[in-house]
Amino acid sequence: MTGAGTPGPRTTILGRTWAAPIGIAPFGYHTLVDPAGEVATARAAHTVGLPLVVSTFAGRTPEDIAAATRAPRWFQVYCFRDRSTTAVLIDRAVRAGFEALVLTVDAPRLGRRLRDIRNDFRLQPGVGRQT
Repeated sequence: MTGAGTPGPRTTILGRTWAAPIGIAPFGYHTLVDPAGEVATARAAHTVGLPLVVSTFAGRTPEDIAAATRAPRWFQVYCFRDRSTTAVLIDRAVRAGFEALVLTVDAPRLGRRLRDIRNDFRLQPGVGRQT
């Protein structure tokens, strides 16, 4: 096993070279753990050279995230029943400089989260979908 060169995790996806063949998956409400929310996550992704997929249910707006870092960003899209809602979200992401859309197709309905019901989980004031 010689002659293959120096091994490394770098890869090219969508014409861009990344530090590793992984990215930060979309999950909502980063502001539950840090007031900067997805802005902090975007900065961290840029620092380590990985793509960030921003959730439709982000705690910060696409514009806030784009203003905070020039790092490449992708935007997760759910197809809402009201197609105009989906179109507005896509338009905002495009205008904010997001490079790609990541279409989520495995969540036709929100789950009935019994643990959240049992624990009376609620989003704190100021934490919620900003998109």
